[in-house]
Amino acid sequence: MRFSSLIAVFFTVLTCAASPLAAQIDVSPREGRLALGLNLSEVAGWSTEAPFIDVMHNASRWVGHLPGQWGGMDEDALRDAGALDEDGWVIAIPRTARRLSTFVLMDLPAEMTSTAGTWHATWEGSAYLSFSGAARNVRFGDNSATFEFTPGQGSVLIEFNRGTLRNLSIVHERNLARHAAGEIFNPDFLARLQGVETLRFMDWMLTNNSTVEHWDQRAQIGDYSWSRRGVPLEILLRLANQTGAEPWFTLPHRADDTYIRQFAQTVRDGLRPDLRGWFEFSNEIWNWSFTQADWAEQSARARWNREWAWVQYGAVRAAQAMGIIDAVYAGATERRVRVLGLFTAWLGLEHDMLTAPDYVAEDPAHRPPSESFDALAVTGYFSGDLHSEDKQPLVQGWLRDSRAAAEADADAQNLTGEARDAFIAAHRFDTALDLAAQELLDGSVSGNAENSVRDLLDRTLPHHVAVAQDYGMALVMYEGGTHVVVRPQDHGDEELVAFFTALNQSAQMGALYRTLIAGWRTLTPAPFVAFNDIGKPSVWGSWGHLRHIDDDTPRWTALIEATAP
Repeated sequence: MRFSSLIAVFFTVLTCAASPLAAQIDVSPREGRLALGLNLSEVAGWSTEAPFIDVMHNASRWVGHLPGQWGGMDEDALRDAGALDEDGWVIAIPRTARRLSTFVLMDLPAEMTSTAGTWHATWEGSAYLSFSGAARNVRFGDNSATFEFTPGQGSVLIEFNRGTLRNLSIVHERNLARHAAGEIFNPDFLARLQGVETLRFMDWMLTNNSTVEHWDQRAQIGDYSWSRRGVPLEILLRLANQTGAEPWFTLPHRADDTYIRQFAQTVRDGLRPDLRGWFEFSNEIWNWSFTQADWAEQSARARWNREWAWVQYGAVRAAQAMGIIDAVYAGATERRVRVLGLFTAWLGLEHDMLTAPDYVAEDPAHRPPSESFDALAVTGYFSGDLHSEDKQPLVQGWLRDSRAAAEADADAQNLTGEARDAFIAAHRFDTALDLAAQELLDGSVSGNAENSVRDLLDRTLPHHVAVAQDYGMALVMYEGGTHVVVRPQDHGDEELVAFFTALNQSAQMGALYRTLIAGWRTLTPAPFVAFNDIGKPSVWGSWGHLRHIDDDTPRWTALIEATAP
């Protein structure tokens, strides 16, 4: 049976599945909105999300250049040398540095055509800025400049070697009136968010590996770039209020009680009253890729004098945070949703988080963390373990056979020279894409269904549905989608990287998404929450459902169509 036929059969089965999970709180999308949530991409100079009218908001961080070399002083060193004020703007050039620089519009793909054209820069201070790299036809005025930019030709480098600098803004000419009127968000970005039910701000808040403890360490609107400390809470609220999407916040794991209280008060007072704030403590406290896991483990050892109680401690601290939030929302608890994120793939570990036996045993007054949350959050990832060592011979065989089939087709058409090479380059993955998609669907090519779409829908997620029911909570998703990514040790395999990139952007991937979303919607009314909205593919993965703000892909189309009201 061909892959497309399999998809049709599974879609039919899914639509006849059991009724959705009943929950104490309503997590279904509001009338007329998509059953879709999006994680937003990290704000950085190289981001292709283009969320802000003023691209200085996502400029790269300052670099100070020592004599005879590029770099030598990062932002921390510049601050320690007295070069930067509390917002990161330049108040002096250190004696040891020859110049300071930052980048905007970094290495954008040629297809990101909305960024092409004339950009206008204005600033305050005595610095005389230079604009080079991909900036062309630079013209200067008083504390102002214009330049032409064409994506695909590198980055715009901004440098200066004396003076002070504050309030630099860089705006495309078509958005000058919007910027003058105080608008923040790129209208093309807002269009991509139309109708989305939830926006998860984990990467915008720089939650992973955060060192923030106190409220005065938070990101500020006046920061020279929001890549520095994350996007300010006031801007997150403004985006939620403007789009009507409910905001999902991920609090820093080191945040003290005052930070949590002030954060919740700001959300309560600044968020539209018809929207709820979703609150989660950190992100993946169980994940040893992030420092929050080690923090939780060390805290647990200090408290209970035993190893591997990290998820208990993380859940306990999360419950304490929710208690602070509850006090802020006293009398209006319907305006907040308290979320506990689980390690989806480790079935059973969730009970350590929900019951925290070491904590409960300390004092008869201690209550299990499960009583402090409205929703359990899981992932909806699938990978078919295509990256695994065990499956590498299988995948490499697909690539060899697929290329051979493309070569045979080219010869059958009597193609030669450049025409033959171009045909093979365009079709060298055709057969492999079908085989990979079938393996991702149900593991039927290898006979191993682990981490396939079917495995997720038939085994992993039903387990968490039952757990949520047992604890009287809603089941929601915090991240989901393709997890097909090349292992770091295989980053040098250009053909494998190209294949996985093509697979993630393929029509077959779009069909898999339709099956996954249909299955998810039989298990819970909560939105499917994709990770993430927009981002360039790289050796580290194809996480962006759009590669750039002007893009279109089968899986983005599937997200929008499969979650339509």
